Amino acid sequence: MPSDELRDASTKLEWAQKDIDDVNAAIIAFATANPYRIVKEVDPQTGEEATIARGYGPIATGIARAVTHAVESIWSPLDYLASALAKRQSVTDRVYFPTDETRHEFITAKKQRDRERRFGKVAAALFNRIEPYGGGKGAFLHALRNLNNPNKHHGLMAIGTAMSGMHIRSIKVTSAGPFRVPTPDPNQSLEDGITLFIGVPEQEIEHNIGVAVNVAFRDIGIFKNEPVVPVLVQLRDGVKRVLETFDAAIFLGP
Repeated sequence: MPSDELRDASTKLEWAQKDIDDVNAAIIAFATANPYRIVKEVDPQTGEEATIARGYGPIATGIARAVTHAVESIWSPLDYLASALAKRQSVTDRVYFPTDETRHEFITAKKQRDRERRFGKVAAALFNRIEPYGGGKGAFLHALRNLNNPNKHHGLMAIGTAMSGMHIRSIKVTSAGPFRVPTPDPNQSLEDGITLFIGVPEQEIEHNIGVAVNVAFRDIGIFKNEPVVPVLVQLRDGVKRVLETFDAAIFLGP
């Protein structure tokens, strides 16, 4: 049971699950629409003729919008926490949960004094302990802050794989020669093309193939190329632990 001071933060974080569910639903709708075409091209890795699934275009805006809402829901409890800590110190100016690019930037004497003034010495020590900066134990908090920048998380891409990530409902291949399925790569981008078969010259393929498509962050630090939904769940759970740590040490403490 959260303290009165952090009840709003905890409630906001609970709402994040609905936003994560919305992201998942948007991705399923995107994948169900089979956002790719089947083409015959030369495989760039082998130089052989191949059958490739290639995406039509960029990620649907509905997915980006859902990710935006989910990220905001996960980050905002941290700013609620910062405000609750500042209120205990009678600080009235606006405050934010502190993170930094590097440890060197985070531990400067000036920033340490500022955190002690705004949040109190106990809270400042907790911030140092959780290391909310790039390369620290709490690097996910720094990544989350970057995701909460509206210019960052539009860098989404569709990924899939040609074997374990494909659901081949039915397929019939008639060919004069052998063919093979390449080694699966779960981070293949539909924009670049996912190779389904290699070395099937003049093939006739009757298929009902559902390429298992997911959506990943293109370039967000430790979450680069990671599927969006598991990352959001990981971030939500991490923020929950942070809230519980501060609540136990400060708001519910002796």
